[in-house]
Amino acid sequence: MNHLFHIEQAVLDALPKLSIFFAVVRNINLSKVDKKGISKLLEASWSLAREQVTAYPNVQSHPNILLWRQAFQ
Repeated sequence: MNHLFHIEQAVLDALPKLSIFFAVVRNINLSKVDKKGISKLLEASWSLAREQVTAYPNVQSHPNILLWRQAFQ
């Protein structure tokens, strides 16, 4: 099975320092996955994201989001 991952040149031009990572994982035995550990990691990540976002009056004013908005205006 082949899949294609494509990024438009306009995105790369607008964000020349863009870094992208993705992984293709195959043949995982889900019975051996640390579901509690993954759940804790996701919970901690959401908590951190919530703390960072609530420091701004709205999501659009967060510096990381603001850069994207400015790049695509």
